[in-house]
Amino acid sequence: MWSCKLARKIVTSQNHRTAVGKCVGQVRAAAFKAAALLGHASNICIVDACGSHAQGTDIEASDTEVALRLANTLSQEQREAFFRKLREQFSTPTFAPQWQASDSMRHFRYAHSPLSIQLKGTSTRMVAHVLVCEQVRINDKPPTIDDVVNKLCDTCKPSRDVIRLVKLWATNSGFTNHEDGHLSSLGWTLLVIFFLQSEKLIPSYQQLAGNRNTPQAPALRVSELLRGFFVFLSRRPNPATTAHQGVSVALGEEISADFLAASGRPDCLCIEDPAEFHNTKNQSNIAQHVGQAQWGQAIAEAKKAADRLCARPQRWFHWGEIFDPRQLPLDKIQKIEPLKEVAAKTLGSARQQGGQEPEGDAQTNGSHASGPPGLQSAGGTSAVRPPSAGKGMVGKGDFKGGKFFGMRS
Repeated sequence: MWSCKLARKIVTSQNHRTAVGKCVGQVRAAAFKAAALLGHASNICIVDACGSHAQGTDIEASDTEVALRLANTLSQEQREAFFRKLREQFSTPTFAPQWQASDSMRHFRYAHSPLSIQLKGTSTRMVAHVLVCEQVRINDKPPTIDDVVNKLCDTCKPSRDVIRLVKLWATNSGFTNHEDGHLSSLGWTLLVIFFLQSEKLIPSYQQLAGNRNTPQAPALRVSELLRGFFVFLSRRPNPATTAHQGVSVALGEEISADFLAASGRPDCLCIEDPAEFHNTKNQSNIAQHVGQAQWGQAIAEAKKAADRLCARPQRWFHWGEIFDPRQLPLDKIQKIEPLKEVAAKTLGSARQQGGQEPEGDAQTNGSHASGPPGLQSAGGTSAVRPPSAGKGMVGKGDFKGGKFFGMRS
């Protein structure tokens, strides 16, 4: 199916993963050097990957996040001095030839980001945003949100592919900038996980953390799950008429509107932080910044996608109709040859080469179910895929049909 092929194209390549590892290593080396210059021990900071890369849900050529975990013994003044010294390191001969440091290119709602670094001289854009977090002793370390997402996704093999595709759709549709009142990348990840929980494909985190027996998820195609997610999202209550709605990944259930209203929450959408709830039993809303109009817009666009994917009778369509929101003029839209003509050319070519008809010839009476490549015809035989239907599918890291480079991971 087209969605499976696209999912494989946007999964991170070895080059991308290597570049992320290089970012983490360079930030770690610069942090140790800055600590030494200020007279601190190297253990005042721990540097590791976080966010989408740590969860295994990042997309090829997307930005990455690096956690700088500082000891809680440092005062605010000492921290500010450390950040300045850290940034200075990327101007030294050791780091400057390969790295460029700047003020943070992204604003993070729940973490301070003192700087971003960008790898120079590469064909693939690589930007890392440094996030400041608190150090926790290993023996006392509670599960982080990355740990929770990882553990939940591990229970359902296609979950990460669905998350990447949904994040690609949301990014290209302009629905991932929380500063504009949209749901963040993490919010979309948790929403996909909750959808899979509602389909009994992923257990609640409470059940998983309690080491309870969890049933094995049935094997489902990514295309089916993606279609199901858009239907699920399109059926969410209209925020203009429903004041409160919320979901809990920790419990795997909806949060009642009455409970949200009684707690005095003014938010139109509540997506509970499962790590916070598991660790403290406090309910922290990672979607409290989402605006009513923005959430309504996402639901409306999801309905358009669901209508395309669920239309009957089905038709051939390009994945760009879902993932590329640009409105192209009619004369710029790629034309697809009629199936009957394509089938006639294919049969003619096969007869010339071997004198035999290929297996699974397409039906030429026009009664085929023409959908994404791989769907069956009405007669049960494989429909011939128009040769032009796959044009526009470009290589990894080159999503020219939409906003691929620099997307929010």
